[in-house]
Amino acid sequence: MQTGRLPDGRRVGIAFSTLAGLRAASGAQEWMRMTEDGLHDLLEPLGIERIQLDPTLVAVPVRGAVAS
Repeated sequence: MQTGRLPDGRRVGIAFSTLAGLRAASGAQEWMRMTEDGLHDLLEPLGIERIQLDPTLVAVPVRGAVAS
């Protein structure tokens, strides 16, 4: 399970609709297929209510970094 933070600081669960999307965003890693309800069940005890599907940016930009 992967989690992150929104720009306002709220925690969010991260999910991908394709294996290619997962690998493009965060490299090769272990994965498992699950339903949206199952993911909500895992995130609920952590206080996470939102799931971000197919994010294109997983990390928060570093202040002062120059975009290429």
